[in-house]
Amino acid sequence: MDRYIEIVATVSAYGFAFFIVIISICFILVSLPNGARRLNDIGWPWALTFLNLIPYFNFIWWIVLGCVPSQDNNQKEVRQIQLDDE
Repeated sequence: MDRYIEIVATVSAYGFAFFIVIISICFILVSLPNGARRLNDIGWPWALTFLNLIPYFNFIWWIVLGCVPSQDNNQKEVRQIQLDDE
């Protein structure tokens, strides 16, 4: 009977770990595109979205992204024209 309890506990632990990994992957797949869109909205380079993958820093990063105001459409168009000219 003790062996059965050990097997069930082991399977439960691995099942929980698998569940956590799947949930983490889902959050990463959602947060990276959202971060890239937000960075595009504020006019920052899209590569900064990978800062979201740093543990504990990602919470601060999302607060920063939430506090920075968006750019006007005119500023985006001027920046895009400048990039096209280079």
